[in-house]
Amino acid sequence: MPARHPRKRLIRLLQRAHAGERAAALAYRGHWKSAADPAERAQILRIEEEEWHHRDLLRQMLAGLEAAPSGPREALALCVGSVLGPLCHVSGWLLPMYVAALLETQNVREYETAAALARLADRVDLAPCLLDMARVEVEHEAFFHGRVAGHRLGRLLPGVLRAASAPGMGEWVSAPLREHTPPDPPGRERRHPRRADPARV
Repeated sequence: MPARHPRKRLIRLLQRAHAGERAAALAYRGHWKSAADPAERAQILRIEEEEWHHRDLLRQMLAGLEAAPSGPREALALCVGSVLGPLCHVSGWLLPMYVAALLETQNVREYETAAALARLADRVDLAPCLLDMARVEVEHEAFFHGRVAGHRLGRLLPGVLRAASAPGMGEWVSAPLREHTPPDPPGRERRHPRRADPARV
């Protein structure tokens, strides 16, 4: 990875990730509301909560770098998330799951790249948090790829079987979904239900 202007590259990447988490969280809100299985609804709600939490962390990192979220990126993310969420109600089960799996794979790479840039920018203190966020995104990726791989048509989609066969991925193909307590740090940007009970929404 070229070392030229790592701080600027890190800021741009964090701004992109911050906006991306907004789009993802809004899309997942529509996704979990459209899911028929209560356990699946609860798991996708958990993932939405974790995306909002990542957004909080990214905002703090940007402030520590004397930067701020990108206005144009935030506006675009709001539009994208606001469109994708409602589409989940009409696109069926498989497509939202598959698209989410692909996006989570991209998120993992994004946070790993950001951790590397943080080291190059002499902000090694940010790397552990970024890598932990990458780890959480791997869990999201495992969930979505695993559920898609458990679908007879999903197995035919590009990259699904390869991803689902990776360590830790296959547990979601047919396993019962785990209990969870979503993170709830102070100061969260809230435009979504606070710890909503998906069975009653």
